[in-house]
Amino acid sequence: MPPDALHRLLQIAAAQHGVASSADAASVGLDPGQLHELVRSGRLQRVTPSVVRAPGAPADPYAAAMVAVLDAGPGAVLAERSGAALWDVPGFDLAPHQVLALRSSSRRRAKPHTLHLTRVLPEHHRTVLHGIPVTTPTRLVFDLAASIGTERVARVVDSLWARRLTSGRLLHGMAAELCRRGRPGSAAMREILAERGPDYRPPESNLERRALSVLDEAGIHGFERQVDIGDDERWLARVDLVHERRLAILQIDGDRYHTALLDRAHDAAQQEALERAGWVVGRVTEDDVWYRPRQVRETALDTLRRAAPRPDRLDRPRSGAR
Repeated sequence: MPPDALHRLLQIAAAQHGVASSADAASVGLDPGQLHELVRSGRLQRVTPSVVRAPGAPADPYAAAMVAVLDAGPGAVLAERSGAALWDVPGFDLAPHQVLALRSSSRRRAKPHTLHLTRVLPEHHRTVLHGIPVTTPTRLVFDLAASIGTERVARVVDSLWARRLTSGRLLHGMAAELCRRGRPGSAAMREILAERGPDYRPPESNLERRALSVLDEAGIHGFERQVDIGDDERWLARVDLVHERRLAILQIDGDRYHTALLDRAHDAAQQEALERAGWVVGRVTEDDVWYRPRQVRETALDTLRRAAPRPDRLDRPRSGAR
């Protein structure tokens, strides 16, 4: 056995949630017989035929996901529903594990995870998150589009876009690479991207989606999402909803960010600054949005009624980059 081979393999495992592959073992000079002897002697633990664990390494969810990726073969990545969970997209679970690998490098016998095979998995479609190889957020949605409904994929696109994990440029570039006749999910992604033009701003949260839905159903239109308010000299605020023709702002106070004393003080100071600049600010709560749609409608109408038309002069309050 090469000197320090076990020590080097354990160093590799330490960076991989305590696990290492047969390929890792070969990279430090251990042949299959020597690796088997290390397992037999208790210096390593066998997890799958091609993955070993360092003694005492925690068997946590990240380690289990790493086992699935290593067991699938060189270049494999966590993908689809598991990838979405790793990227913290709501509504997805890490296990059962879904792994994506090139057809030429995969181990078809790999279990218990689900192995998806592809002919296209270049380096710029892969990244590492929490120490685990995973598809990039942009590649992720194209793979998800093959297995979940268009509406749900659209919500994933908006969630990742709002968090700046993908963008219109990246999505359209990925479409040029992947969308072709017969590829599952291509039609859904073309439809989703066609609805999201160059100036598209994804909703920051489900609260915004719900609020806009309530307003649309009441025939109240013209509100834009997530707009920076200010002029060339001073930025005032990034607001939830602003009307395109009147100096009217509708703020949605979610439970997570607007309940603490300091949050309320910040909201009050921000609203005072906006009102000094000529805006009328209406506020609704998270409970209003979900359970009291009438309150949302009445607040929006009252705000619009009190707001002046948006002026055309150059020093008007405007939306712009922060």
